[in-house]
Amino acid sequence: MESVDTDIDEDASLWMILWQGYADMFKSIGLVFSELGMASPPPTVKEKATNDWSEAKNERDAASRELEGFRKFMNLDFGSDLAYHGLYGTTYEFIDKEYTYKLNAFTDVQQTKPGHSSNLGRWKNWDENKSNVMIYDSGDRCWGAPDRSTRVTLICGDENKIIDVQEPNKCEYAIKMRTPAACSKADLDALRHGE
Repeated sequence: MESVDTDIDEDASLWMILWQGYADMFKSIGLVFSELGMASPPPTVKEKATNDWSEAKNERDAASRELEGFRKFMNLDFGSDLAYHGLYGTTYEFIDKEYTYKLNAFTDVQQTKPGHSSNLGRWKNWDENKSNVMIYDSGDRCWGAPDRSTRVTLICGDENKIIDVQEPNKCEYAIKMRTPAACSKADLDALRHGE
């Protein structure tokens, strides 16, 4: 029986020597590639095809996201005569004693303070009865009240600036913002003349 154990030990030792030899050989190949400025051996045909496919898929996905963004943009209602188009894609801030409010025009409204952030609503549409009031709804859940929502009233002014934020009802916010986009021709003429 000792000869069987000896054979097993010799076979195991032989495998260990071979394993170590292969490990040393692969380490040496890695060093050669490293000295040639290559991080690893060139990819196999399968690896190259897989990488090319992944890159093409990523490019297709990015193009699809961009196309979806264009579709959303084309379907937005910028008001009569596209008056509020210039607000699209811009962010306006208002800071009070406790929070910073961010209006991302035609996207959403955020309320933040260090360590906390709440979504106060996502762009929905214009108020049916007031063409200068934007409605943002379906914000974060509010304990004991409806989901957060915001009404943004745009009034004529010489710059784009949030001038007031209120919470008239629990988790229902009201923002007033000045913007030249809300001005009629008469309002713009009066602004030009300092009235």
